Amino acid sequence: MMAKTLRWGRSILGYFLYTVAVIVIMLWVLFPVDFFQQWIPEYLAARFPHVKVALAKVEISFPGKLVLSGLEIFSSAESKDLLKIQTLELQPEVASLLSLQPVMNYTTTVGEGRVAGTVRSDQSLGAFVVAGQVEHVQLDSVSGIKEILEREIQGSINAQFRGKVQSDLILLDDLDVKVSIDNGKVGLKKDILGHGFLPFSQVSFTVTGNGEKLFVERGLVESELFTADFTGKIEPRIPYAETALHFTGTMTPRTEFFAHVTDGELLSIIRTQLQDEGAVFKISGDVAHPGINFGELSSLFQSTTINAEQ
Repeated sequence: MMAKTLRWGRSILGYFLYTVAVIVIMLWVLFPVDFFQQWIPEYLAARFPHVKVALAKVEISFPGKLVLSGLEIFSSAESKDLLKIQTLELQPEVASLLSLQPVMNYTTTVGEGRVAGTVRSDQSLGAFVVAGQVEHVQLDSVSGIKEILEREIQGSINAQFRGKVQSDLILLDDLDVKVSIDNGKVGLKKDILGHGFLPFSQVSFTVTGNGEKLFVERGLVESELFTADFTGKIEPRIPYAETALHFTGTMTPRTEFFAHVTDGELLSIIRTQLQDEGAVFKISGDVAHPGINFGELSSLFQSTTINAEQ
């Protein structure tokens, strides 16, 4: 019975993408664009109940390209803007139209950068396989990141990704992502040794995942203040701001990290403890309010911060 249900589900998803492809290629002369401008947000709202979609303009052009402009995605769970897409172009691969798993190519302009790749229905019920590349997207231009993290964040992100996305936009299976973020900074809600933000020249890491957990590996940070390596896991949740973080790593401070410290005695003690292995740290909590712990160095860092502020 289950196998029959899954076959039925695959057929439905396959027919849906096939129908979209046929619409894009053949019906562009039969329906006014107003039809698509109304239907697309309504379909996405029904398909993805945690988000709302607004669409400014739809164009259908030959041969078989659907162009969406002014696409805004809003989180209904936390009443926050997630993403504003300047343009989204969808075009089917012609050779895939005869199968029940047609492939759609997509190209988006977002955050002063570009995201492009493919999407197709998966063999499992209610899922899509998405693959692509992120090129030079500016994080401070993606409103949802700042809204969810509740802090300033800058940087240019490049990535390669592939994964299976379930219909609720939370369950991510077979995820494989390689990320590099260049020339940015992250704002802090509480100063660390007098620093209100952490600048970096590059942050890189990989993300893999199945089900409800994402695993971060090979994390590296290069900053004028320190170098660091880290690993950890992410547990996606709705609302997105409640997504849980669990990271551990080792930080090796540079001289500039202590630039605001004036207590020479405390600074000497800290340098002695950091001499061999660097500072081990843990980050835990939700993405909006994570906590960072430096173990035995936490009390010294706190004392140094107090003295630096006096």
